[in-house]
Amino acid sequence: MEHMHSHNTWGISGPVFLTIFATASVACLVWALCDIYRARRIRLDDPIDRLTPTEIGMLVSDRNAYLAALTQLLTQGYIDSDGQPNPTPSRTKSRLDQLSRTTLEALRNQSGKRKDVAKTTRSARVDLRNELRVRGYLTEPSARGVRIALVLFMVIGVIRMFAGLSNAKPTGLLVAVLVVDMVSLMFVSGLQQRRTIRGDKALDAARSRNRHLRPELRPAVRTYGPTAAAVGVALFGIRIVELIDPLFAANATVSRGHIAASWGTGGYFGGGFDSTSSCSTSSSCGSSSSCGGGGGGCGG
Repeated sequence: MEHMHSHNTWGISGPVFLTIFATASVACLVWALCDIYRARRIRLDDPIDRLTPTEIGMLVSDRNAYLAALTQLLTQGYIDSDGQPNPTPSRTKSRLDQLSRTTLEALRNQSGKRKDVAKTTRSARVDLRNELRVRGYLTEPSARGVRIALVLFMVIGVIRMFAGLSNAKPTGLLVAVLVVDMVSLMFVSGLQQRRTIRGDKALDAARSRNRHLRPELRPAVRTYGPTAAAVGVALFGIRIVELIDPLFAANATVSRGHIAASWGTGGYFGGGFDSTSSCSTSSSCGSSSSCGGGGGGCGG
């Protein structure tokens, strides 16, 4: 018996190791799915608030929230088509929300330093995103514990695989379970949502109220007022900006989930978007899956 145990990798037979890891994988998968389900249903029965343009934009993406803030400043005369602060804004103005005020302050104080503007507005976007999470419109980063467990199990599985190979043990089933775990990880990652069910309802309601602003209808957006223009941009993005001010839109560069607007004659407004901001980014915090590679008769 002692001789037989000495041939088992780590003193654990392949079938036992595979059983433990397969069970842990299923447990982690169930854990992740329950966590994602819970995150989507937070404050589900609460009434829907009347959201500001930048809040509506944040339901779609960080970029749309930023564009909505810019549009409020543009349509109320705080900045011009080159993105420069206007020393004499129009007298008739609607109330600016927090992200728009922060954006305007950053523009006035940036002194040609685009990185400073990007840093200031990025912090404001994070604050807005977190506020909407607390209010139940955006999902919290979920399944962090599962992700940590997944990493640990995968590492152990890979180490076990190499240990088994060095011990001349078959590892085919272990490799197969590791592959299944990776596929499960991608599957669960795809289930992550930026918005909660409540957030989906709020966004659907905003789209329903503002059907007339759809870009394919080519609406005269400015005639609806600054707030409506900003809401249109929050919902439909850069295509509405093009209808509001083609020069303003032409000066904006939008690519790969980042938006940085480079303005002529020495001025510019930097968005500084991280590639994770749209779901956030953070959404991948919940992208956990079945936990880690198994071991078995071919588990080293």
